[in-house]
Amino acid sequence: EATTPTESTTESESESSSTTTPVPACVESSECTDAAAPVCMDDVCVPCDEAPNPNDACVARDPAAGVCREQTGQCVQCSPEQAVACGTEAPICAAAALQCRGCAEHAECGDACEYATGECFEEEGGECWVALGDGDSIQDAIDAVDDGGRCTLVLLENGATDFNESFTVDAGKRIALVASGPDVVVQGVSGGTMAVTAGAQFYVRGALVRGNPSGPGMTASGAGTQLFADATRVVNNTGGGITLSAGADGHLRNCFVGGNVSDVSALQVTSSSADVLYSTIIAAQQFEEVAALRCSGAVDVTVRNSILAMAGADPEIACAGADATYSGTESNPRHGKRDARQPHAAWFVTLGNDFHLNNLPADVLTTAQWQLGDPSVDIDGDLRPTEDGAFKSRAPTSRELPETS
Repeated sequence: EATTPTESTTESESESSSTTTPVPACVESSECTDAAAPVCMDDVCVPCDEAPNPNDACVARDPAAGVCREQTGQCVQCSPEQAVACGTEAPICAAAALQCRGCAEHAECGDACEYATGECFEEEGGECWVALGDGDSIQDAIDAVDDGGRCTLVLLENGATDFNESFTVDAGKRIALVASGPDVVVQGVSGGTMAVTAGAQFYVRGALVRGNPSGPGMTASGAGTQLFADATRVVNNTGGGITLSAGADGHLRNCFVGGNVSDVSALQVTSSSADVLYSTIIAAQQFEEVAALRCSGAVDVTVRNSILAMAGADPEIACAGADATYSGTESNPRHGKRDARQPHAAWFVTLGNDFHLNNLPADVLTTAQWQLGDPSVDIDGDLRPTEDGAFKSRAPTSRELPETS
């Protein structure tokens, strides 16, 4: 016969149920899957900033996300407040992703970014950081670097504005040459003012390279040799602006190249590669077989968001296969074929050495299209539109550099 539980039995079972320990929410932090509560404390997942040692708690959970961002309680790879967590190989903390990445602009580093690796060059006080002033030799400083070594050379503006020498970077060295201000001039005496060869990597930022009486402003030659020029003016050199040859790799960003004293092309690429971005290239004298950009041999050349101009009615780009996009030229049908024997001088401050825009037609002014990864500032450090796909629609900078001869 079935029996009915007694009142005392029912009360006993109910009391036992009410004292059962709840199942813990976590035992280890690896079990905490909510990004806002990534750390296990007292069997409960909580924000990392509730731990006694927030960063240590994040490291214990995941060494690859060992920074506690106290504003959100999340474990991240880095934060704007703790960017030091990023190592030398990927020294920049991306604000949106809160992850470390390599540098992409010189401004992200103390003096210069090594674009090829994403590392920042040595800053002041580093193992190889050298300031050069009045009477100092750039070549001597380069020669003091071990073969394959890496060094930052800073050209001082305080009174010593001219460095009158030509020099060579070779032996696989990785050299950054940084001008401390816009009045720092490097004037060559023969050959290429700045010559790069033998697998070296040379980064130049901010200098005015002018007045070489017999050679170009810059040369790079040989397979594995790389030249990176940023916010640099290479103008009025008798042997032309920049020459790349024999398998060299050249990168120009925010540069002025050319001038009106040369009977050779402003940028010459021979069996090499070149990437030109946000730069102005001008061959301002009319000579046979001279162009703003001229190529020969097997080349890989891209030009984007740039302006090219030259004297005469021939095309500014004499480079079969060059990929030129979002760039303005005087002979572009969009802007009308010109008949003048000189470039539109009214477009620029001076054709000799200052290619800042002066009175550019609206359709040329809005030709450039900024893309992710492009420099965020122009040659003067003024901000560009930084919306992906945005056309440059603001008026050009009115800042003018000092007149030079």
